[in-house]
Amino acid sequence: MKEDQSNENCLPKNPDISTEISGNTVSISGEVAGGSLSGLVAGIEGQNNSFKINATVTSKDEGFLISGVGNYTNGPLEGELTGSIQTDGSFIPDPSTLNVGGSVKVSQEISGILIELSGAMENGSLKSLSSNHTNIKVFIELVSN
Repeated sequence: MKEDQSNENCLPKNPDISTEISGNTVSISGEVAGGSLSGLVAGIEGQNNSFKINATVTSKDEGFLISGVGNYTNGPLEGELTGSIQTDGSFIPDPSTLNVGGSVKVSQEISGILIELSGAMENGSLKSLSSNHTNIKVFIELVSN
């Protein structure tokens, strides 16, 4: 039990971290009190504020996991995303563990025709959009470089 207490005493008491990773901003702030992480506020925000994931911080292995759910809005695209990233014991994010994905959709009328597309985001990038209309068949596949 002493080892657990010494680990708690080693935690930064007031982490204030904001770092850019692949165009996304990962932030952690607040206060660790009595070893409790409940006083921390964390988030992952997309480029041009296209999404904001309000996240929780939980202990994982030798560090922490930041994870949550948020809404995506970028022009006519909208959807719900989940995101996560792991940190070390000092709350420094590991860029290789950033994962943002979910489902997106477009519902837009163009020249009197309602176009509805649905698709997926993976690792923060739009991967596909597809639609199957009776009068118009549209399939768009986006390949990310």
